[in-house]
Amino acid sequence: MTASKDTKHQTCFYCDRTFVTSRSAVGDHFPIPKRHGGTETVPCCQTCHSLKDRISIGSWNLEMINKVAADFPKMSCETRLFLAKCMLVLQDSQPDA
Repeated sequence: MTASKDTKHQTCFYCDRTFVTSRSAVGDHFPIPKRHGGTETVPCCQTCHSLKDRISIGSWNLEMINKVAADFPKMSCETRLFLAKCMLVLQDSQPDA
């Protein structure tokens, strides 16, 4: 199977998997979402795009959260602080149960 002239192989920014997309595809707006004025994009597979944009963080299963927790010590200090702050903001925005 050969790709048509209108397709290209890309590597997903998030998962590193190779995927095929059309040459006119824009990608995922990162680090600022398009709805907030973001213009920079990264290549993104459909699975990761769905996880990022369409599935609420409250819907992530325990296995996925455990993978994040396992990766946490491998990240830079700034990344860990940023993600910890994001989690704090997320929890603060949730209504009290």
